Amino acid sequence: MSVRRHVARLVTTSAVLGGLLTVGAAPAVADEDSVRVRSTNSFSAGGSPGAVTVEVRKRSEGCVRVRTVLGLRLDGLRADQVRVEVDAGGRWAPVGVSGGGGAVGTPAVDPARPLLCEGKGVRVRYRLSFEAGTPLP
Repeated sequence: MSVRRHVARLVTTSAVLGGLLTVGAAPAVADEDSVRVRSTNSFSAGGSPGAVTVEVRKRSEGCVRVRTVLGLRLDGLRADQVRVEVDAGGRWAPVGVSGGGGAVGTPAVDPARPLLCEGKGVRVRYRLSFEAGTPLP
């Protein structure tokens, strides 16, 4: 399996779960609400940062508070090998990464407008990079 697909799948799965847990906790969630995650086609150790975008759309009645979490699971991965930044009003701000033993993650991030109501959507953009020597598959 290529590094690109493996890392993208891990980022996507973790980000989706973080988004779904946040949105899913609200009583007004319906099948038409959605969480979509997109990521750069490839990531490489020591390379340029790749993009990860989490989009949440609320089509059902009511409002929910949205927070996103980015998590990675990769054999041998340590928190100090991953750098994550979030778009905070047009400026990239570092986000802490914790964990180890192959599973690392960020704390929850609020978008600029965390309250999401019917007919609205929100997008949270991340930049993700790996330190040189990180054991990517």
